[in-house]
Amino acid sequence: MRTFVLGAGFSAYQGYPLVRSLKQEVLDFLRTTEHPAYSVFLRRGNGGYPNGQFFAGLERIDPGGTLGFEELLPRLSEALTDAVDVDPAHITRKVLRIGCVRLLWSINDSIAQTRQSYRAFARVLCDPVEPGNVVTFNWDLQSERSEAHRNRKQALL
Repeated sequence: MRTFVLGAGFSAYQGYPLVRSLKQEVLDFLRTTEHPAYSVFLRRGNGGYPNGQFFAGLERIDPGGTLGFEELLPRLSEALTDAVDVDPAHITRKVLRIGCVRLLWSINDSIAQTRQSYRAFARVLCDPVEPGNVVTFNWDLQSERSEAHRNRKQALL
């Protein structure tokens, strides 16, 4: 039996962000979407912070803006272990989590057709003679979408 190990690069061709660009894409998404779960925290003056509570927490954890998304969330969790309840980093962690999930679902929902290369992968994976297994470290659902697309096509035949 074959086993495929997939990383985030597997889904890049379909439009999902790579880890190196995820932080910026989440921040851009937060800035350009209005959502009641977080929009108030991004407003200037929110919580008494000139740039808003979200950005105050972000600046506290990543003052130089150099951390990637995969480094930022653990640093936030670590910093919040002994933080007071009103620390803006609590809001930053909450908003980043919500924003990341919404961004990835937005990308997922915008994909009308799974690209041919992913459908071909699903055919190899689901080979009846030598089926494969997948170990994925992805944050998206592209490998699942590929297999689901293949299964829908077979059901239609």
